[in-house]
Amino acid sequence: MTMASIDRPGHDWIAAWSRHCHRAIGATGIRRVSIDVFTGGAPISSYVIDHLWRLQGDEIRSLLHLSEPRGLAGTAVLMVERRDDLAPTQIHIKLSTAKQPIAVDPERASQRVLGTDFTYEDLCFWVPYARPGDADALCGPASDGRYHVLRHGDGENYEISLGFEPQSGALLDYVERDGDMVRKRWSVDASTRFGDIFSPTRLRVERDNGHFCSVMALRNIAFDVPLAADLLQPDALNELTPARYAEAVRRLEAPQLCP
Repeated sequence: MTMASIDRPGHDWIAAWSRHCHRAIGATGIRRVSIDVFTGGAPISSYVIDHLWRLQGDEIRSLLHLSEPRGLAGTAVLMVERRDDLAPTQIHIKLSTAKQPIAVDPERASQRVLGTDFTYEDLCFWVPYARPGDADALCGPASDGRYHVLRHGDGENYEISLGFEPQSGALLDYVERDGDMVRKRWSVDASTRFGDIFSPTRLRVERDNGHFCSVMALRNIAFDVPLAADLLQPDALNELTPARYAEAVRRLEAPQLCP
């Protein structure tokens, strides 16, 4: 990419980030997704995950619960996001074989989750790396409507480009480059709408020029479902046996098949 005028993050990008953080996602919800992991184009592993969430004010609590593969069934991740924060404020993981949940330092939110190419950040509703940073140098938006940026971090400089869905403010794609190497690509391959809610139906994360890739596909989803508040607390992870979780999910309205 040819760097033309370099400027501070402009009002357009800041406004796009604000739309992203205030878009409709439903007060509560549950979705079931599959994740397929590939290396060099060859399938490596597959997962089935339920994602339950609650939005209250400027906070989102999410519970990710694995049902497949069998060896990881019952593993759960609890994340707490605060609007405009640079990373999740709380991350707790409870392995199916562990007696106690483990608190993950939010500074490790860029680490990959459970053998997939998705990081904790990638699974946020408010994707933190799409936020304009104080050290960012804006080289766009260009004629394609995307934002092209020089980003400085951890003693290195690299280029990013990103684009938002204009109506909802949802992030559509994010690309991180170091010269000819695409270090990371996060992209919505397919999507649908439920009223005013924009929902990806196929989400892809690639690393190292696509050599490593994970694809998340939506199986079904429901919004504004009755969720027990204590289900999304760290202490609840200790008692989240497969039987108790199955009972909690059965009490929810049946998810609607995505169109």
